[in-house]
Amino acid sequence: MPSGRKPNLERRQQVLILREMGLTLEEIAQRFSVTKQAVWSLLNNRPQRTSTRAVACTVCGNRIVSPGALPRDAATALCVDCLRERPETPFGQRLKALRLASGLSPTELAERSGLSPGSLRAYEEGRRRPQERSIARLADILGDELCGSLAEALCDAS
Repeated sequence: MPSGRKPNLERRQQVLILREMGLTLEEIAQRFSVTKQAVWSLLNNRPQRTSTRAVACTVCGNRIVSPGALPRDAATALCVDCLRERPETPFGQRLKALRLASGLSPTELAERSGLSPGSLRAYEEGRRRPQERSIARLADILGDELCGSLAEALCDAS
């Protein structure tokens, strides 16, 4: 996520309209009482859009298109269809598959669930077993399909 001040999208739109009308950067700068460089920067620093990324399913090879996909996800990513065919899938891999299907990055899922990004990564990598309340928080966001081999009894209780 880019740092710094949020872009003034309304002002950017106004500048684009003035530019289309044929005004120079200097003329636009005078209208807004800013420098010519500020206008140039406003025109050339477009807001960053979340690019759609993809990783391949490790079983079927189909592309999993998700804005939340990371390069490290490629090693153990499963598409939802392959996940449904494998009820014995470990919790961490199940968590990652559902996060990707939801289009969430690990950071976004951590923020929504109230968990730390480090804990979430440890769960996905199978280095740590989540507590019941953590599973319940994640299931609220990702759905009951999160419940699998490790979390089955816990999800039934919540």
